Amino acid sequence: MNALHRTDYRSAIQILRSGFDLSKFGMATKKTGQGDNFKYHARGIFLSEDWGADPAELPPHPWDHRDRGVYIFGVANLEKPMKVQVHQDGMFYQEWLSKKYGDKVKGQLTTAMQQDGYDGVYVEDSGEITVFDPDNFVIDRKKSEQSLQAYQEWKGAAGKSFKEWLARCEAGGT
Repeated sequence: MNALHRTDYRSAIQILRSGFDLSKFGMATKKTGQGDNFKYHARGIFLSEDWGADPAELPPHPWDHRDRGVYIFGVANLEKPMKVQVHQDGMFYQEWLSKKYGDKVKGQLTTAMQQDGYDGVYVEDSGEITVFDPDNFVIDRKKSEQSLQAYQEWKGAAGKSFKEWLARCEAGGT
């Protein structure tokens, strides 16, 4: 299914250069001060179902309301996601999953779910998707780079060719 990941500018550059790095799992959430609410999450890439987002529209920044974020577009290829609702048995679904798997969290929860054959989580009523393996989210570079370019224009990076700028970034410059 078509999906997108909302992130900040620097993270978008890293993702487009090197792909998603699960060793950085949860770092963005810690910046928000929502770390306690994050403790139940399975480890993976957090996505939203893409219901037709425009790469030129900048989403609210995940943790800084004064800035704008960047969309990383792609396709989530999940064969067997655990399908849940936002609220399961009176609990937020992530807490419910943790309890279902013996209070496991983060990587331990993901491993336990993978042992049961699941490759992600799909929250049917909100369109939230968690992909456990980064290879199961194929990035649409063209649309993602359009979102990055829209951000760059929003920040006033006039006078630079986007392709020149991206080539410099990939070469290690800024």
